[in-house]
Amino acid sequence: MARPSSTTTLSRPSKPAPAKLGPSSLGSGAARRGRRKAPAPIWLIFAAVASAALLAIAHGFETFGHLPPCELCLHQREGYWIALAVALVGVVATRVWRSAPRAFALLLGLVFLGEAALAAYHAGVEWRWWPGPASCTGGHGVVKPSDMLALLKGVRVTVVQCDQAA
Repeated sequence: MARPSSTTTLSRPSKPAPAKLGPSSLGSGAARRGRRKAPAPIWLIFAAVASAALLAIAHGFETFGHLPPCELCLHQREGYWIALAVALVGVVATRVWRSAPRAFALLLGLVFLGEAALAAYHAGVEWRWWPGPASCTGGHGVVKPSDMLALLKGVRVTVVQCDQAA
């Protein structure tokens, strides 16, 4: 076995040159720390688009189909407006708050669960499984003086019944 001579030097791997810092290499604070802002989950965007589409369809039936909504239909629309607002706020919040997707998933789940319960109640009223609210099923509603005055002037007043499907 041969011994290395005293004149032989072992070469070490050279260190890479330090990176030059310039204005283009600084970037944002999140990029410097190795973190990016997470994109909004696709389901939040889908919930916003679905809620907006359902509202547009309902308003289309009302405007172009000349189908006035009953009181329960209007309450169902309120739920979709709430879902749309929650989803849009969730899209913005997920860029800032790390645990926002879970919180907004829970909140949207509760909103859509409430919507499903109201839709089931509305369907049961239309199929006469149970009585609906008195204000839109021909029960004893509150009569205002302005309503009485309109009747005296001959204005035709139609109340959309919740227990009759359009």
